[in-house]
Amino acid sequence: MIAVEQQATNLMSDKSKLIASGWFEFGLACTLCAGFESKNGEKDLGVCFAKLGAAADKLSVLLTTKKESETVHCLELFRDYVRVVKSVQVMVAARTKVLQSYHQALNQLENLQAETAKLNAQPSKKAQAAEKEKQVVMAQQTVDRELQELKTVTSSCLGEAQRFRIEKLRDLKHVITEFVKTQIDHANKVKATWESVLLDIDSLSS
Repeated sequence: MIAVEQQATNLMSDKSKLIASGWFEFGLACTLCAGFESKNGEKDLGVCFAKLGAAADKLSVLLTTKKESETVHCLELFRDYVRVVKSVQVMVAARTKVLQSYHQALNQLENLQAETAKLNAQPSKKAQAAEKEKQVVMAQQTVDRELQELKTVTSSCLGEAQRFRIEKLRDLKHVITEFVKTQIDHANKVKATWESVLLDIDSLSS
């Protein structure tokens, strides 16, 4: 899920960069038109184009600033979370391996215990039974070690998962808040830019 969010944010950032470049090109075109109209005696029209070009340039800068802010607040955190998720997945895989090793040791112990019981039931095979009992003791020690390792790894996995849940809630709440503030701030600046253009145009003689 986090990877999907990261991909979407990357796409949005690339789109903002493309739009910012488009505004820059539009602003340049308006500035050229302003110079042309002014040279041909259309002073007011030249001013209109100049104001429009300046607004377009400002919008290009605003979008670039917005993209940088989104990168700082969103993309970097999403990248960090992808790394954390992969780390947790590695820990889970390690636990699965330890669990398998424990079950193998346990199966071996149970097989040895069953073989020992069969030998003990036969008076003529007491010596073999004694040898098997030694193997049972060693197998039990192996099971105990594997069980202890399994408990340790499981505890680490659970602790890491709990820490991840707590930090995810805290960090994503912060990221979402900052992202929304960035959108509001950008929208207000865009609105103010266009309102300024309207005021400048309205102030020109009809």
